[in-house]
Amino acid sequence: IYGKLGDIFGRKIVMQFAVIIFLFGSLFSGLANNLLTLIVARAVQGVGGGGLFVLALTLAADLVSPRERGKIQGLFAAVFGTSSIIGPLLGGFFVDNFSWHWIFLINIPICIFAQIIFQFGFKIPHKRKPSNIDYKGAFFLSIALTTFVLIASFSGKEIKIGSSFFYFLLLICFISTWVFVRIEFLVDDPLLPMDLFKLNNFSAYVFIGFLSGVVLLSTLTFTPVFLQMAKGYSPTSSGMQILPLTIGIIASTSTCGIVMSKTGKYKLLPTFGSIFLIAGLFWMSRMNAETNGVTIGFILLLIGIGLGPQLSVVTTAVQNTVNINQIGTATAALTMFRQIGSTFGVAFFSAIFVLTIKRSMNFLPTEKIFTSPDGIFSIEPGSLVNLNASQIVAVEKSFSAGIETVFFSLVFVAMLNLITSLLAKEITLRS
Repeated sequence: IYGKLGDIFGRKIVMQFAVIIFLFGSLFSGLANNLLTLIVARAVQGVGGGGLFVLALTLAADLVSPRERGKIQGLFAAVFGTSSIIGPLLGGFFVDNFSWHWIFLINIPICIFAQIIFQFGFKIPHKRKPSNIDYKGAFFLSIALTTFVLIASFSGKEIKIGSSFFYFLLLICFISTWVFVRIEFLVDDPLLPMDLFKLNNFSAYVFIGFLSGVVLLSTLTFTPVFLQMAKGYSPTSSGMQILPLTIGIIASTSTCGIVMSKTGKYKLLPTFGSIFLIAGLFWMSRMNAETNGVTIGFILLLIGIGLGPQLSVVTTAVQNTVNINQIGTATAALTMFRQIGSTFGVAFFSAIFVLTIKRSMNFLPTEKIFTSPDGIFSIEPGSLVNLNASQIVAVEKSFSAGIETVFFSLVFVAMLNLITSLLAKEITLRS
C-alpha cells in the first residue's frame, strides 16, 4: 500500500506520514499502562514501521541511478546491521537501568530528527500522478496477510492444527487471496499489477526475495535456540554469536554495490552468493554440541556473505526491471514477498524442528521439561534442572538433531535460490 501511495503522491510526503504514525505509535506504546493499550499502540507503530521499511528502499531510486544504487543499498545494509546490534543492547540497558517504556520513547527524538531531514534535505520534486486508489484490493490483501500471519504464528500453540478455527482461518486466507488477485486483474489502477509477474526478472527476483526471507529469519530464529539449548549459551552470548552473520551481509552487500557501479551488471552476484549460502547452510547442518564458537562464527559469516547479494542486488534488479512510475509498487511487492517468506519459513521449519525433537525425546520424562501448555516452545536452559546428566546430554543431542534437520532442509531452499538466479536475464543497469 505504501509503495503505491508513494508512486501516486511522492515518496517524501508519504514517508513523512509514515514517520508521524510511527512516532505516535511509539509514544502511545511508551505511555501504555495495560496490555491492551500496548497491543493497540504496537499495531499503530507497525502501520508506520511498514512504510519506513519499504519507502527507505524506494527513496534510493529517486536519488541515484540504478548503476549507482548498489552503493546506497550497501550503506542501507551497514546501517541496518549496525542498528540490529545496537538496538537490542540499548534496549537491555534501558530495561535494566530505567524502564521498558524507554525502548519506545527513544524513537521520538529519532523520528523528529528524521522529519527535519526529510523536510529540509530532500528536495526532489514530484508531480502527482492521477490515479484511483485500489481500496478493495488493499482490503482483501490485508485480510489475506493477516490470516496468513495468524496461521503461521499460532498454529500448534494457541491455534490447534486441525481445529475448526484453523480451517476457518485457512479458508478466509485462500478466499481473500483469490478475490484480491481477481480484483487486480479487473481494476484500472491495481495495487499490485499482475502484469509485473509477466516480466521474467521481476518474477525471478521476487521469488528469490521470498527464498532469502525463508533462509534469513530461519537462521536468526534457530541458531540462538541451538546455542542456548545445546551449548548452554546465555541469551546475550547467543545474540553476540550472530554478529558474524551481520558482518557477512554488510561486507558482501557493500562489495556487490561496488561491482554493480563499476560494471553495470548484477546477474551473477546472487548466483555466487547462493554458492556461499549452500556451503554455509550445509556446514551448519553438521553442527553439534562439540562445535566451537569460532567455527560457528565462521559458518555464520559464510551464510551472511551468501545472503548479502540476495538482499541488496535483488532490490536494485527489481527496480531496474520496471518503469520509473512503478518503482514504489515493485519495491513494496518485493518487500512483501520477502516478509511472507520469513513468516512462512519460520512456521514451516518450526514444525519440522519440533517433530524432530519430540521424536528424539520420546524416552525422556517430558513432564519435567515441558513446563507450560506451550510444550516444546517453552523449553529453555532452566527447564533442564530437574534432569540428570545423561538426560541433559540426550536433550542436547535432540536439539542438535533438530538443528541438523532444519539447516539441511534449508540447503535445498538455497539450491532453489541458485537455480532461480540462473533463470534471470541480465538487464544492464542504467547510468
